[in-house]
Amino acid sequence: MELMPQKLAIQALTENQIDEAVAVILRAFDPSYEKDARLELGRSLSPAAHFDRPETFVALRDGKIVGTIQTAQNYAHFDVYSLSWIAVDPAMQGRGVGKAMVRHAEDHIARNILKGKPGTILIVDDTRVKNPGTDYYLRMGYADGPVTHRGMQVMVKIVNK
Repeated sequence: MELMPQKLAIQALTENQIDEAVAVILRAFDPSYEKDARLELGRSLSPAAHFDRPETFVALRDGKIVGTIQTAQNYAHFDVYSLSWIAVDPAMQGRGVGKAMVRHAEDHIARNILKGKPGTILIVDDTRVKNPGTDYYLRMGYADGPVTHRGMQVMVKIVNK
């Protein structure tokens, strides 16, 4: 397994990166996600600064987007956040991009949003549908939560304990 070189950068999504970011999501998942991906990534670029506006980050290697991740506040609880649109270009999978993006999003939530106060991060782990034995998020400190109506495992992590 090749380790990610120092050239990996993670930054906030910009308007001119939407097409490239959506293309990564479609390569990582399925073309049927295009409409939803454009809508959700676009919401993070809304000029209105809503408290519940999601934030999307992209991972870049040599100036090209190789991954996406989005943070969103839970509408019922102001100290609960979810991570979604976690996608890594298939050509870059297994090289630490996903882990770097999750760590970046966790740190952003813990430091910049929660400002050191305790909070919870949720991830719906759809990777277990195809690979039930995976412990990817468990190895990053998440615990098994409930299972969704579609049979996907919800992963839970408390930050700033």
